[in-house]
Amino acid sequence: MLRGAALLAGAAAAALVALVLLPPPLGAGVRTIAVQGSSMAPALKAGDLAVIVPRKSYLPGQVVAYRSPDLDGAVLIHRVVGYDGDRLVLKGDANPFTDSYRPFPGEALGAMAARAPGAGRALLAIMEPQWAGAAAGGAAAVM
Repeated sequence: MLRGAALLAGAAAAALVALVLLPPPLGAGVRTIAVQGSSMAPALKAGDLAVIVPRKSYLPGQVVAYRSPDLDGAVLIHRVVGYDGDRLVLKGDANPFTDSYRPFPGEALGAMAARAPGAGRALLAIMEPQWAGAAAGGAAAVM
């Protein structure tokens, strides 16, 4: 019985590692992002999983992911509130200010097409140093 539970736990760990490390099979450029902050509350909460789909253009009201050079390339997920010339003006729903960096539409990773409340918690957990090694070890044991 314990061997079966260990194999099941290892398989689950391998699946989570694959989900984090392998490109998503959803299509070119489609990605999943685990929400880490509270700037988009109440629409998005820490631990939610956002499915991001590339677009050629973005409209006010859409939730967009992009890499912020102001934050060493960290990925932000914020709402389009307008345009400044050709650049997107973005703002976290819970923030009283717009983002200082204004990306061109081509710099955006994509717009949120779906959200899974709480589904990003497991991804965030296995990215923590103390769990990453255990997950990789479990994946290796199963393979």
